[in-house]
Amino acid sequence: MLADGKCRKVESPKRKKRRHVLFVAADETRLSEKIKSEEKVSNSELRRTLAVYREEVQPDQEG
Repeated sequence: MLADGKCRKVESPKRKKRRHVLFVAADETRLSEKIKSEEKVSNSELRRTLAVYREEVQPDQEG
């Protein structure tokens, strides 16, 4: 199940097959710990974490 916190909210994640999803890297953030422990995750927290990740991956590109 995937969500981005903006177009696809945490409350209604999209179901995806494993072969259609690319595993990028294991991440040890507060968000990943919350997901593993099945705590509630907010859309803003998800957006913030994804923005930080995108900046690490593509620091010179905008969008």
